[in-house]
Amino acid sequence: MKNKKACLVIGLILIFYFLNNLIWLRQNNFPAGPDEFTHLTISLRFFRAISSSPLNILSCLSAQYTIWPPLFHVSSALLDFLIGTSYVASVMINMFYLIILLFSVYFIGRKLFDQNTGILAAVFISLYPMVFRYSRFFGTDFALAAMVSMSMCFLVYSDNFNNKRNSLLFGLSLGLGMLTKWSFIFFIVGPLALILCRTFSSRRNSSASLKQKLSIFGLSLTIGILISLIWYWPAFALVVKRVKMFAWSTSTHGFEANHQGPTFSHLNNFISYFYFLINEQLAFLFFMIFLIALSFYLRKGRNKLFLILWYVVPYFVLSLSTLVEGRYMLPALAAVALISAAGLQSIAAKRIRYLLYCSVILLGLAQFFDISYNPYRTGKTCFLFGSTRPVYLLYTPITGHYNRFSGAPFRKNLNIDRIPAAITGDNACDYLVGMIGEDRHTRDMFPNNSLDYYFLRQNITAGSTLESLNLFTEHEALFFLSELDRMDFIIFVSRSKPWPQFSDLKKPLNEVLEFIRFKQEFMRKDIFFKEVTFTVDDSFIEKAKKKIKDFLSEKDRRFVLDKEVKLSEGYSAYLYANKAANHAIRKDSLSLSFSNGRIRILYQNRLLSQGRGLSTSFTYQNKLYDSAQASWEVQRSPGQITATAS
Repeated sequence: MKNKKACLVIGLILIFYFLNNLIWLRQNNFPAGPDEFTHLTISLRFFRAISSSPLNILSCLSAQYTIWPPLFHVSSALLDFLIGTSYVASVMINMFYLIILLFSVYFIGRKLFDQNTGILAAVFISLYPMVFRYSRFFGTDFALAAMVSMSMCFLVYSDNFNNKRNSLLFGLSLGLGMLTKWSFIFFIVGPLALILCRTFSSRRNSSASLKQKLSIFGLSLTIGILISLIWYWPAFALVVKRVKMFAWSTSTHGFEANHQGPTFSHLNNFISYFYFLINEQLAFLFFMIFLIALSFYLRKGRNKLFLILWYVVPYFVLSLSTLVEGRYMLPALAAVALISAAGLQSIAAKRIRYLLYCSVILLGLAQFFDISYNPYRTGKTCFLFGSTRPVYLLYTPITGHYNRFSGAPFRKNLNIDRIPAAITGDNACDYLVGMIGEDRHTRDMFPNNSLDYYFLRQNITAGSTLESLNLFTEHEALFFLSELDRMDFIIFVSRSKPWPQFSDLKKPLNEVLEFIRFKQEFMRKDIFFKEVTFTVDDSFIEKAKKKIKDFLSEKDRRFVLDKEVKLSEGYSAYLYANKAANHAIRKDSLSLSFSNGRIRILYQNRLLSQGRGLSTSFTYQNKLYDSAQASWEVQRSPGQITATAS
């Protein structure tokens, strides 16, 4: 197939994707859980920063705004300037990365094998369930898959670093890949090592050409490092913590509260990624095609080791961590598509080969529409390995993103955006909000960081921020407990009652605190980027329970029911406002906002102090009061502001 025809086929795939993703996203009324809300919020913050000054693009790339490298979020923020800041507009940035992915896979296949293999691999990967599912998900994994494929493409076309232009483009792609997600290195290291071995072990090269290749490779690597340092240098401390998180997750993440130790061993993790490949990434149809093609590929295929290392190295490395999800291996699916296409292309019988092509593509399209738009489908068990290892004949929902990420659009409107609107009204303030769900289902349906996103959406020009904490999110529970005395609002989401009793919360509180007890070494290492200066032991757990019990019983003294916001499915959000309201001192366009030991600086209603405000202190009658104490309350009366410590 000629290049023009190949480009036409890829163009048709892109049009098909664009129309279906647009239809799907417009029907989907709620993002797929906490991860997606977190990334959407980060992108909107970047949009705000860039909208104030285009020069802030560089600061967004380099500043320590997130625990993730920022290229994906910045690219989405730039697209927002063209088509708006809606949820649909934000997710459509994945179309840009889909273009990179499809053309990269095509050109790799053309270089390693032939043009037909390249275009067939591009068709295959576009029909892989995890690929088209994550093209509708706002997160870094799909972008990482595109950047890994682009980097592999330039690596292949570098001709063992003989081609200077493509070698330098490879260096550029290295930097951009590392700015997308730091796990990029796991996917590139195996094939890069192979190319280097081929480059510097060939006897046909003279010493002069070898020196030239060394200089080209060195320059390429330098370009990649310099580009990546835009973010990694100022965020060095964060990077160290992320590496620690990966290292410590092996011994801490899989612990349960039953004192039985880790729930996953390394061997089980290794097997888990195999089941992800069958059930979530390829589905049974494309997995069987992969097995058939693999047998032909290993016997007759060329460039075997390059594609095998692309898949095997990250598979092994990611299996070392107990934090396992199928999406982590998404960038390696391009290697699977290329092996599948190359294997089928090596079948000698042309009729059988063409019959396989047509059958797979037609069945793949049928599967695409079934997964994308059938809200009643579930995975159909084909056979079991033991009681917990099913293989599904039909595609199963992705396990890592709750039941909302089951395939079809989530058409229910949860109305959670009404909560920030009720809190802020027309004011531009910085609030600390605690959110409590009456049960686990409630907390899954209404994740606390969804408030951050909707608040930012509604007040994007006012410079307002909202920081929400959830009592029963294990990473946030300790910080929620420590901030109870400083909450501006408490939100209780419930179907049955307007305020929780301690008996309602005792069981989930026990579960969370016990979970944290076995993760305290993980937490003490400051893995989650918040200071932990206490140990979770029996004494701490008892004190935490008492604090919650006292807090709930003192509701009438400290909080007043401000509003009841009707959500969906019978849920209501009860908003309790702190009686010690915010007070402010204003001078022209500058204002200082005080509340419970926190002070914010605003200029023209735009927040200048970030996070939970500035650490503050003052002296009254020769006694020092500061925000590190239990609490201190600021009150305003005619002509003066007074402060009381307690």
